Amino acid sequence: MEFDFYGTYKDMFKMGTVIALVTPDEHLGFRTEFISAAIEIANKFSEEPLARVTYKSILSEGWKGFTLTDAEDGHIWLTAGTKEDHYGNKEFVFLSNMEQKQSKVDSEGFVWM
Repeated sequence: MEFDFYGTYKDMFKMGTVIALVTPDEHLGFRTEFISAAIEIANKFSEEPLARVTYKSILSEGWKGFTLTDAEDGHIWLTAGTKEDHYGNKEFVFLSNMEQKQSKVDSEGFVWM
């Protein structure tokens, strides 16, 4: 399924008509909350869609999260979730790739720039 993508602001992104806040969660690793768009927040995003994106959930050993990938050229606009090392240490990840149109995704879905 494809959605219009309007960009990121701090730890939020706008996809379609929804603004989502991605935050760390001590039990789940990360949490995505859909928030009502106050005018001052809504104005932080592009008025026109930047791209059509696909949402891909990633659940693998060491990584739980999602990516928003450009449906036309494969550019990864956003990677968010939790990365866990082999010691069990968790790291919250919110990588907005607004400036750069080239990135590589490894086999676990993590974006390396």
